Amino acid sequence: MSTRKLFFVIPAFLLLSCGSKSKIPAGIISPKNMQAVLWDLIRVESLATELGKKDSSKTTLEHSAYLQKNIFAIHHISREEYTKSMAFYKTHPLIMQVLMDSLTIRAQRERPAIAPIVPVQKEIK
Repeated sequence: MSTRKLFFVIPAFLLLSCGSKSKIPAGIISPKNMQAVLWDLIRVESLATELGKKDSSKTTLEHSAYLQKNIFAIHHISREEYTKSMAFYKTHPLIMQVLMDSLTIRAQRERPAIAPIVPVQKEIK
């Protein structure tokens, strides 16, 4: 692992494991669970966009709302709990930064599993 990644991973680990539990009020989704919810919601938005292009009977917004509802059910939370938790994390930028950094690292880690995007070059005649 590169030093740059360690620069983000170690503080993230320390913030999530040491003391952050005492700072998270009751009724707020824990940072670990919130990371999982955010990861799934990001992926769902991409899927909703694709479905919206393919299915003209529903808008992207309708697809998104349906898929979000399923994500909340999978994680055993309500939309209200999610909204309340996001409001908390938005007012606590250090914790939110750790969440975002962990999502970035996860995306980088999982990127090799996805086929690389190689630009197609046209032959110049």
